[in-house]
Amino acid sequence: MRTATKLRRVASSTARKQRAGVRVIERAVDILTCFIEPGENLSLRDIADRTGIHKATAFRILTTLLEEGILDQSAPGAPYELGFFALRCADAILGVDALRAQALPIMTQLRDELNETVVLARRRGMFILNLDKVVSRHGIVETPTIGVSTWLHETAAGLAILSSFDEPLLDEYFAAADPSLMPAQLRAIAERSRQARVRGAVFVQSDRLSPILAAPILNSSGKAVAALSIAIPSGRAEPHFVQLCLSKLTKAARKLATQRPRARRAHHTQFDSRQRRGVASP
Repeated sequence: MRTATKLRRVASSTARKQRAGVRVIERAVDILTCFIEPGENLSLRDIADRTGIHKATAFRILTTLLEEGILDQSAPGAPYELGFFALRCADAILGVDALRAQALPIMTQLRDELNETVVLARRRGMFILNLDKVVSRHGIVETPTIGVSTWLHETAAGLAILSSFDEPLLDEYFAAADPSLMPAQLRAIAERSRQARVRGAVFVQSDRLSPILAAPILNSSGKAVAALSIAIPSGRAEPHFVQLCLSKLTKAARKLATQRPRARRAHHTQFDSRQRRGVASP
């Protein structure tokens, strides 16, 4: 009996320690999330206020993050900022992406010709992820955050991806992505996808955002695996300039599609077939 009681106490103590360890990790992630915006430097009070973590607890976690090089300080007591560990992580992701390496020269040329910011986004299952950007040189700059992942139907780049879906796959996507979408919204998205198939790009315009053009980058089976997009400041969105951007953007997307190596295209063909069967991509 004593042995059984002792074992239960040990098991209970171990479970509490495991839960505490998980909680520390969750708090560390909450703290790191505060630094997502470029150039964000935060004091201990700023971090405690944003996360709701007690200052003493936040300080202990921050000390560990500093020791590991994940965060940095210019001097003791100075605001915290991201350390170079984040840069090494980004390089580990971006450095092996063949599409990004192929796209950057084309994106740079497109930026030089149009003087607008060009963004490369990649499909990740039912989501679209901003992978890289080449920023315009004029004063009106819209810079989407790299690394942000959203549902395909929520961005121009994602709508460009959806334009390559056949009707059954589109229905599967809507059923899984957002069952709360109203019929009118579904019809509007489907119509935008249809128009994109006709002219090779999506054109999205609203009162709150600058007009955005996005063109899909297709694999060998005609499925979009990525997209190039341009946000045109409202003051520059004259019809002739929008048409010029459309022409050059679709040409750049087609060029990227023809440059993609066969091995990569085969991978995405298999990926698309897994999506039809509802199997997650590795």
